Amino acid sequence: MKTHNFFNILMIVTFTTVCSFTALGQRFALDRVLVVTEAGMIDVDTWHGLQVRASGMVAELVEATAGMPFSKIELLNPTKIIPDAKDIFLIYLENSGEEAIKKAIEILNTNPAVIHAGRDYYLSPAYYFTPNPVAEPVEATLAGTVASTGSATGIIPNDSLFSYQWALQAINAPQAWTITTGSRDVIVGIMDSGLDLYHPDLKDNLWINPNPNQTIGDHTFVGDYHGYNFVTMTATLPESGRHGTHVAGIVGAVGNNGIGVTGINWEVSLAVLSIQSNISAAIRALEYANFHNIRIVNNSWGHYTYPPSLPLYEAIRAYNGLFVVSAGNSRRGNMDHDTVEMHFPTGFGVDNIHGPGLTNIIAVTSSRINDEPSNVNWGTKSVHIAAPGSGILSTYPIHGERYGYHTMSGTSMAAPYVAGVAALIMSVRPDLTPKQKRDIIVSTARRVPAFEDRCVAGGILDAYAAVRAALTWGKD
Repeated sequence: MKTHNFFNILMIVTFTTVCSFTALGQRFALDRVLVVTEAGMIDVDTWHGLQVRASGMVAELVEATAGMPFSKIELLNPTKIIPDAKDIFLIYLENSGEEAIKKAIEILNTNPAVIHAGRDYYLSPAYYFTPNPVAEPVEATLAGTVASTGSATGIIPNDSLFSYQWALQAINAPQAWTITTGSRDVIVGIMDSGLDLYHPDLKDNLWINPNPNQTIGDHTFVGDYHGYNFVTMTATLPESGRHGTHVAGIVGAVGNNGIGVTGINWEVSLAVLSIQSNISAAIRALEYANFHNIRIVNNSWGHYTYPPSLPLYEAIRAYNGLFVVSAGNSRRGNMDHDTVEMHFPTGFGVDNIHGPGLTNIIAVTSSRINDEPSNVNWGTKSVHIAAPGSGILSTYPIHGERYGYHTMSGTSMAAPYVAGVAALIMSVRPDLTPKQKRDIIVSTARRVPAFEDRCVAGGILDAYAAVRAALTWGKD
């Protein structure tokens, strides 16, 4: 096996900087706060002594009380999918720093109209590079594995690296492909760091926005042909997007095209929802997904701060689609018994400090090639199902002559297998609700003894069983 020093160096660097999509010294933004109110509470000329000039959904603050100068208010969710959806605001401070943040939160929380004022936390992707990462295909051995973890029958694509994709065999994807290989009509939002738009195994499955340049609230999304950057609020996407590129390939690398890997969906529309670093960007992305009818989003990220973010909980509650989330890699173990340190948004799938468990969330832990649990987070209440996540080969950004595929591990890699199967289900049953898709995926899991006490399903994702069940689900 030929190794490359560059990737060995990259592995070392990654282990020291994996705390976020971007290199961070602090865990939250120092120039803004997130605020939740009942709908319409701040659509007035004055609010708690702040002289506000209302301009649609974004208001400029001219003067502040108590010596706390705010520069701008942005309403992150101008459209309302559910009747009782609360308003979520991002309030920018003229002064920055931890003390300014604390003071702003204290002042804002004295307002009776404010349900919550808190920090805009940064997010952490849930992955790590596998040992000895290489620029050429991993030397995975499937002999004796397929028979125990999946089925070798079904449709086999001609992609050159398919034999290295043990996970597709483990979840019975070839059998599922006898029913459907996906559809370009199904859109999956990759809420991540961004991805390589020119990768030969991804470019033909990129979402093409039929209605670009639309205005949502006070913002016009100029040039959003394949998605948007919700940090910079421009169509300029991050150049690298290593994490997002890998995740996207698991969901929908072009199948049967004779090159590289195949995704769970040979055909699908991958929307690039680049959030990179913080909760406010994720909320913007969910609003955009609602507006553009993107009914599945993959979220291989989270945070451990307690209490968890109420704005994020409210945004997911208002999302009209299936929110697939990774359970996290902190190795804290059982999330059910560690409330203060629980991984979020994983924990929003069960009753929590902010309200009842959300039925549009499906949380995913990770399995290894031999059906054993990976050393990651789990929980018989808070985590719904396991999916392959260790030693996963998928697409990787191409720079110059670099090889465009890489092995990575973590619940970041497990979640997109579930998102991909949800997309297969949607290709044959677009009428199913988010909860119905979740129920199908969980109830058809392949039972595995090692996961009986690790997730609701007590087993590993089974693509064939899920798609087959979807054909008649709810029609009895």
